[in-house]
Amino acid sequence: RISDVQLEDEGTYTCRFSNIDKTNSSYMDEKTIQLIVQVPVEVSFNSTDPVQLYEGETTTLTCNIFGKPAPYRTTWVRSKTGEEIQANDMFDIRQTNSSNEEVITSFLTVKNMNLDLEGSYECSSENMLSSGRVVRTPAYQKILRVEDVAVVAKSISVPGVVGSLSRIVCSATGVPTPGQITWRYRSKNTDKDILDSDQYTITQQKFYDSSRNLYTKIESTLTIKLVRWSDRGTYECSTTNMVKGVEKTSSATTILNVGYPVSINTETAESLQTLLGNQVGTLSVPLYGFPVPTVSWTKDTDDDDVTNDITSLDPVYIPVEEYSGVAQMTFPTIKLTDAGRYLVTANNTVHNRTYSVTFNLTLEVYFQPVITLEPSRQIPEMTSTKIPCTVSSYPPVSYIMWIYNGTDLDLASSPNKYGVEELVVDARGDMAISSRILVIKQARSEDEGRYTCKAAVLITDRFYYATGSVDISVVSAVVVSTNNVNVESTPGMELNLTCTANGWPAPQGIMWYFNDSTTVLQSSPERLIIDSQISHKQIRSVIWIKALTREQMGKYECRSSNIVLGSLKTDKAIITVFEEQMSGVEQAISSKEMLIIGVLVAIILVVILGVTLLLVFRHRKKRREKEEYERLKRDVAPRPNGADSTLKADRERGGLIQLGELDPSQPDKPYTEVEYVELDPRVYKSDYRNKIQPMPRRKRGEYATIDSRGGDSADGDRLI
Repeated sequence: RISDVQLEDEGTYTCRFSNIDKTNSSYMDEKTIQLIVQVPVEVSFNSTDPVQLYEGETTTLTCNIFGKPAPYRTTWVRSKTGEEIQANDMFDIRQTNSSNEEVITSFLTVKNMNLDLEGSYECSSENMLSSGRVVRTPAYQKILRVEDVAVVAKSISVPGVVGSLSRIVCSATGVPTPGQITWRYRSKNTDKDILDSDQYTITQQKFYDSSRNLYTKIESTLTIKLVRWSDRGTYECSTTNMVKGVEKTSSATTILNVGYPVSINTETAESLQTLLGNQVGTLSVPLYGFPVPTVSWTKDTDDDDVTNDITSLDPVYIPVEEYSGVAQMTFPTIKLTDAGRYLVTANNTVHNRTYSVTFNLTLEVYFQPVITLEPSRQIPEMTSTKIPCTVSSYPPVSYIMWIYNGTDLDLASSPNKYGVEELVVDARGDMAISSRILVIKQARSEDEGRYTCKAAVLITDRFYYATGSVDISVVSAVVVSTNNVNVESTPGMELNLTCTANGWPAPQGIMWYFNDSTTVLQSSPERLIIDSQISHKQIRSVIWIKALTREQMGKYECRSSNIVLGSLKTDKAIITVFEEQMSGVEQAISSKEMLIIGVLVAIILVVILGVTLLLVFRHRKKRREKEEYERLKRDVAPRPNGADSTLKADRERGGLIQLGELDPSQPDKPYTEVEYVELDPRVYKSDYRNKIQPMPRRKRGEYATIDSRGGDSADGDRLI
């Protein structure tokens, strides 16, 4: 017994035996047995590690096969598709065999690597053991399309606001999977690694590609919990992966743009008191902010609802550091117009968000008039609007007038177009607030333009003037119109469809749609769309079709839009094109003609039917009469048993005959019921079976006359 048979146990085994008989003679013999060891097929690859290939590269997989008996079938299968691989433009297959064919080496060449060829490849073979059992063994080798790691910053530049939270995101892709992403900060004076701390938080996340059964992407987020001005600079994220035993590195940078919302240092801001005529007076307000704030100055009054614009004094901003400076209002020579409370407004926009701060300073002085107007604006068409003109002065204003586009407005001559609220003066010690409001009634496009308020103050026998202007723009929602909403035409005819759009701001083009489709019509060889500008408020669009087809008939919709006061306004017009139809009179005449034709056809059909039925009836009648004549002729033939004598006797009784079967024993008396009738051979028939069966021209029981004077039945008595 051989336990755990191995391949080296194969060979020839000899069994020898001997015995001694009673005469002490010795006998020897031997038997030889051949042991053949069978090995189920074994399949293996030179390496179980995935084969790494760049896009476009070529590789050859080597499959080693051994078995006894010799393997006889080797196949390659792609695990992704489950299909056996055949030699083609993507694969080559070749095979080498040992001398005894027990060792086979199969080679699969994968050409021009791409993502579709990535995956596991199965090499399998089989052999048949002596028991008849077929053994098939597979082995697998994976091919991986590798990619050098590539780090990408989600944004080249990331906004940051002093005092708030900011996040920077980086992602890395690659095969094999990239490692953890690390962060580094660089600025003009600093270069340091970033780790989790009270100031920073770093998170990592991997993304699994189920189609490739591996992680191909990693994303890292750096969170700056409380942004400081010193956090401005460049942030670098980097990572690596191993490709074909070589470490690949990639990095990306993001710039953190730190913005500083505007603020005021109120502790150092000072008011100013001065007299008319003094030289150089300055109001100063320290500010912080980046980008550099925009500073505006307005002159306030005791009434918080009234302000006066003073942009003509040319305020300035003097930078101190990159994120700080001083806003100054300098009065070279103090005038009456300089007196009052000044409202300093500083604005800056940090990453699309506007920040604003205000501060009040006081300049006490006598002053000449200063006008405050509301900003220029847009107003909807056919609405009423008010343009208030407020004048600060001392003494109070003498008069206020309005000027339109350089021409004095004659308000009295245009009561339906303009109105005015009378001058109101509010004197407050050394300050007077005067106001007059211009009312534009039912504003139209011709009312657009510049409205200037002019004020005059008399100071020491001299008038001081002030003016302020407001630009008014009258806007109207787009209105789309067409000269004909229903168009009749005929196939093959030329067709023109016109749409006009009016509005201000100017309409944003005209778009055409056909039969409720959402696809915008475009010019084509069969259809030309012509757009034209009629005026700055009006555009026109024309569809020209040289030869109309029925497929081009239907509903055409022209649509346009414009933006009015920040809101999108849209209007449309619909033109229906249909095939030209007959007029009502033509339809009525046609209907009457069709009715007459129908009646005539019906009459003709009835006549034809009647004639046909008459001919059929006459034909059937003649045939029936002929058949009855022949039958009657047979029935009245001479009969035995005195039938002829009976018939003659009946005839002698005045032309009345009795019909029926005769009793041979009583030849003068019928056997059954007897009817005496007058006979007309063209009308009646008799089967001599107890009844007379009349034809339709006679009713049962009526009589017919027989002329029996012409002799017997055979000589013209017309009995038959």
